[in-house]
Amino acid sequence: MEPVSDSLVTCLTKLDITVLSHLPDDVIRHPKVLGQLVQWPSPQGILTVLSHISENQSMQSAAVLSFNQASTDEDRASLIKLLDDCRDIVLNINLQKLLQQLNLFSCLPDHTVTSISCVNAVAPDHLPPVPVPRRMLLCQESRDRRVALQLGGQIESLQDISREILLKMHPDREEYLLEQKQQFMRFFMDELLSDRSLCQLARSIKFLTTSSNQLKAVEDLYNPCHKLLKEVLADDSFPQGEDDFIDMLQKLGLKDENQVTSEEFLQIAESLNASNDHPDSIRRAQSLWTLLTSQISRLDSRTLHELSQFRCLPALHAKSMPDSYPCDLPAAFPEAVLVSPQDVYPYQYLALVGSVAPVADERLSSHELIQKLFKQEVPVETVLKHLANITKFYNTHNSFKFRAQLNSVYSYFDKNKENEILVKALSESPCLLVENEAVFLKPASFWIEDNIDDVVLRPYRYRMSQEMTMWQTLFVACGTRIRQDSGLLLEVLSEIQAKHLRKSSQREINRDLKLVVQILETLKDYPPEERRDIILPIAHRERQVLRFRPAVECTVGDIKWLMEAESQCSGDEEVVFVHPKVPVGTALALVL
Repeated sequence: MEPVSDSLVTCLTKLDITVLSHLPDDVIRHPKVLGQLVQWPSPQGILTVLSHISENQSMQSAAVLSFNQASTDEDRASLIKLLDDCRDIVLNINLQKLLQQLNLFSCLPDHTVTSISCVNAVAPDHLPPVPVPRRMLLCQESRDRRVALQLGGQIESLQDISREILLKMHPDREEYLLEQKQQFMRFFMDELLSDRSLCQLARSIKFLTTSSNQLKAVEDLYNPCHKLLKEVLADDSFPQGEDDFIDMLQKLGLKDENQVTSEEFLQIAESLNASNDHPDSIRRAQSLWTLLTSQISRLDSRTLHELSQFRCLPALHAKSMPDSYPCDLPAAFPEAVLVSPQDVYPYQYLALVGSVAPVADERLSSHELIQKLFKQEVPVETVLKHLANITKFYNTHNSFKFRAQLNSVYSYFDKNKENEILVKALSESPCLLVENEAVFLKPASFWIEDNIDDVVLRPYRYRMSQEMTMWQTLFVACGTRIRQDSGLLLEVLSEIQAKHLRKSSQREINRDLKLVVQILETLKDYPPEERRDIILPIAHRERQVLRFRPAVECTVGDIKWLMEAESQCSGDEEVVFVHPKVPVGTALALVL
C-alpha cells in the first residue's frame, strides 16, 4: 500500500483527521481498531473516515470550518486528486453534502475560492475573454471538472454565458467597457457565428467605430463590399477594418441594399440637392438611381413624392445622348446636370423635347414605378420649341436621324390637331421639309395630291412627299392645299408679282416668267369664275423688270404689232400689252 503523501496528510489534518505514521503491533492486532476506529491510509479508507465525520453534524461543521479557513491551493489540489481517484466509488448523501461545503474550487469572475454549495455552475472549457456575467467555478484541469460534476456541479454552456454577456452589453445596459465589448465580439465572431439566435443579439452591440468616430452596431452599418452602397452612402455608414474583419462582420449580418430605409434615401437625395453638379455628385446620383431601380417598390407614396422634388436625378446631356439623337442637334444640357424627377421627361419623349427640356435615360424610364415620378404630359409649346431647333440645325449629313425626330414630332402634333394654339403656331412656322433641298417652309407652301397635269411650282410651292401624307389632316388644317387648283396657282402668281416689285436679276426674271407662262397655260382651261381677277405679265420698255396687271386692263397683240404700237404711242395714253412671251391664244383666252 502506498503511503499517504505529505500534502494529503496536511490536507486531512485541516479536516480534523489525524494521520498516524505507525501504531504498535498490539494495537494493530486489536479487532476493533483497524478498519473501525482506525482506517488504512487508502482512498477508500480516507472516504470512510470522511463519511464518519459527515454523519456527525458538529464534527462536520468543525471540519468544514477548519478546512475552509486554513486550506491552501496545495491542500485543495490534494483532496481533489483523492476524490478523482475515487470517482468510481459512489458517495453517500452525507459525505456528498460534506464535500459540497468545502472550498475546493476557484470562482469566476474574481478568482476567489468557493464550494459547490455556494456556486454549482461550472464554467466551460473555452471561456470568453471578458469577465463572465455571474459567479461560476473555474475548472481549468479536467480533474477539477470531473470532481465538480461528481459533487453536483452543472456545466454552463458557452452559448448561455455569451447570451448573458450580450444582454449586459446591450445599449440599454452597457455594463462592459468598449475595449471589453470589442474583445468579446471578436471572440464571438471566431467561435459563435453559427448560432443565429445569438447573432441576432450580437448585431445590436455597439462596438464599431466609424470614420466620424461614432460608435455603432453591426445592425446600424452596411456592407462596404457592396459597390453601389459604397458610392451612395456616407463613409460613416460602413465599418472600418481589415478585409478578414469585414468578412466576419458580413457573416454576422451587415445591412445590404434591401435594408436602406426611406429616410436614408431621402437624406441622400437632399444632400445631392444641396450639391453642385460636380462629377462626384453626378456619379453618386447615378448610383442612387441604380439602387432605386431594385428598391423603389419598398418606398411609400410620401417618400416618392418627396424624392421627386429633390434635384437628384442625372438628366441626359450632349455627351450621353443615344446614337439615334442627331449629333448636330443641341441637347437641353451640354454637360451633366442634376434635375428634379418631377421636372424630367421619360426617355420616350426624347424626340419631342430633347433639345429644350430634361430627359431621363432609357433604363430608368423603362422602370414603371420610377417613370411615375416623371412628367407625364408634354405641352405643345415645349414640342414647338424643339421643332424650331430641329429646323434650325437640320443638315443632310444626319438627315435620317433628323427625320426620325420630325416624324415623332408630327405624330405628336397629329394627336393634338384639335389644339387651336398648335394649329396657329404650325401655320406660321417653317416646319415642313422640302425634299432634297434641306429647307423648311410653312404648310401653306405645299399641296398633297399628285396629278400628271400639275405645274412644277418651285420655289414657291412644293408637292408634299408621300411620307408626309400620313399627317395630311393636320397639315391641311395648317394651310396645306389638298391639290393644285386654281386658287393655289393664283396665289403663286400673286407671290411672283410681289417679289418683282423689287428689282430682280435677269436670271430670276427669265425663270419666273417661264413659270408664269406655265401657270397661265393651265389656268386658261379653268372655268372663268375660278380665275376671276387673274393677273398677267405685261410688256415693259425695261427688259430687267417683270410687271403684272389685271387681265381686264391688258391688250393682246403679236410681236410686230406690239413694237409698232410702242413706237406710235404718245406719252399721255397708256396701252397695257400682255408680255410677248405669253402665247397669244392663252392671252386671248384669259383677257376675254
